[in-house]
Amino acid sequence: MIRRIFFTFANTKRSRVSMGKSTKTYMFQVGLAVLFMLPPHIQAKMNCSNNALCIEDVDRQGKADIYAINKRYHSISGTINVSYQHMQTSTKFPLEFHLKGQEKKLLFSLRKTTTAWGYHYKYTWVGCDTRARNNRQYTYRLPYQKNKKFRVSQSCNGRISHFGKFKYAIDFEMPIGTPIYAAREGIVIIVKEDSNTGGYSKNNINKANYITIEHADGTIGEYVHLKHNGSVVKVGDKVSKGDLIGYSGNTGYTQGPHLHFGVFLSNDGKNYHSVPVKFDTARGAIQCPGENDYLRVP
Repeated sequence: MIRRIFFTFANTKRSRVSMGKSTKTYMFQVGLAVLFMLPPHIQAKMNCSNNALCIEDVDRQGKADIYAINKRYHSISGTINVSYQHMQTSTKFPLEFHLKGQEKKLLFSLRKTTTAWGYHYKYTWVGCDTRARNNRQYTYRLPYQKNKKFRVSQSCNGRISHFGKFKYAIDFEMPIGTPIYAAREGIVIIVKEDSNTGGYSKNNINKANYITIEHADGTIGEYVHLKHNGSVVKVGDKVSKGDLIGYSGNTGYTQGPHLHFGVFLSNDGKNYHSVPVKFDTARGAIQCPGENDYLRVP
């Protein structure tokens, strides 16, 4: 069974005090520096958590615009809660928000109503889109070359490792160095290719090389057991369906050279599970092929 951590958790706390003076309180991670590139009457201050999610407040003479900035390439979901005095707000709290990779978004604004004003906020976040839903109508490409066929060595609910959260994963038996192609378009969010170790021992569970790609519906595709230095993509790359992304191998917990492919989602940032997908094959659309089936790319 493969074990990886996809999602990051953090929370932080930031305060602003009235009368034009400010102080900061950080409960979890210290943020980045104050920015002074704006005109003198406008100041932007930024607090970042794990170099992933940043909350930026831009003060304009008694008005505060609060932005969320996702510095990662995968989606982030968060909740922010604000307490304030002598100010008006553009929204209600707690406020849920969602950001795509590298996205910056205005969350809300606060405007002072007297000369003595202040606000204080806390937020939490997880490294996934908690609204993600599997698009069951989507048909995936088989993750290898056209006119090639490979044996399904383990399918859905496989007795070796495809149960529980991995129940819908598929293993394709193939020689080391087989070109691997994107089964669906998306953004590369994780690449691991530093391992040269594999075998049928649980000591190897965390030694697999793999590529993960986030899809438009928030699901994540995994391509696992790649060869050492077997990726031709990097984090942040946008890939199209059918693009070459790497080469198969025999790293991690494995009984022999193969590609492990699965699609996952999480709706809480803590627990994730595989979802059923259907493949376009020379025999038509197939979901959960039989073990020992040979599937050909049409």
